[in-house]
Amino acid sequence: MRIFPLFFAVLFVTLSVGSVAASGKRDPSVLQHFVTLPSGLGAEGLAIHNGHFYVATFSFTASDGEILVYDRQGDLTQTITVPGFAGVGQVAFARDGTLYATAASFSTGTGEIVRVDRSTGNVTTVASGFQIINGLTIDDSGNLFAADLMASQVYKVTPAGDVSVFASGPLLAAASLPGTPFTFGTNDLAFDSKGSALYVTDVGLGTVVKIEINEDGSAGTMENFASMTTPDGLAFDVKGNLYVTSVFGNTIQVIGKDGTIQTLNLDTSQVPLLNSSNVAFQGRTLYITNLDFQGTGTIDFTTVESPGLPL
Repeated sequence: MRIFPLFFAVLFVTLSVGSVAASGKRDPSVLQHFVTLPSGLGAEGLAIHNGHFYVATFSFTASDGEILVYDRQGDLTQTITVPGFAGVGQVAFARDGTLYATAASFSTGTGEIVRVDRSTGNVTTVASGFQIINGLTIDDSGNLFAADLMASQVYKVTPAGDVSVFASGPLLAAASLPGTPFTFGTNDLAFDSKGSALYVTDVGLGTVVKIEINEDGSAGTMENFASMTTPDGLAFDVKGNLYVTSVFGNTIQVIGKDGTIQTLNLDTSQVPLLNSSNVAFQGRTLYITNLDFQGTGTIDFTTVESPGLPL
């Protein structure tokens, strides 16, 4: 039974609240268009590497997933197929330049973490047995950390391929989304500049959770760091501000180091946010992916005050 198209259609109607401007004194940053994806694909995860943009895509109808690669001019240079999984969640690069991605099948409720050979386009399984695996980040030791929307917990995968539950519990629980019978939880995740804490968005609870990292690498104290509408992708700038998309609020929230939250002041009069899903920095340029559940996904960009945290 294909419940996910109906699910997202209902969510779009019940939760979409449009863009909201912040009350700060700075003039709004103009949102500009970068690329439009091929018809029927939503833009999900985004990683920028050596001047190329690696875009994870989402489809309601395809049997296989795709990672699209664009150059600085917005020209499509490569299409990488992820067999059997129509939803590619997040993409991330390890320090050695290896590309990893999460991928899931909404019809079967199963997911994997995969490794991508960028030169050949070959995709191999790194870890399996997940449900709707989505968020992905990598620490300095090469450990993969992934968030599962359905299981609502954070997994750790070592370079040797050992899989364990890194964090779970009430602060990372799944919750019913307003106006629907469906529940989702942990969505995406990112380390701070020191690697001393992992920040996780919970789309169902509407929170950003901070997980302290113990000296032995295990999960430490967890706390609710901030609350917002349907948080999704996130990225830090060099000053420690955390930029978080709201997939159904159609805003970018900026969370300070002290947990204070402000809506990024964006001029969206010419280019709107349409189910904004993820963010990635290239210097002071912030790129934003849009799933656009009622159309075709796009990537937009704007200029912000501080450069992004180097990954």
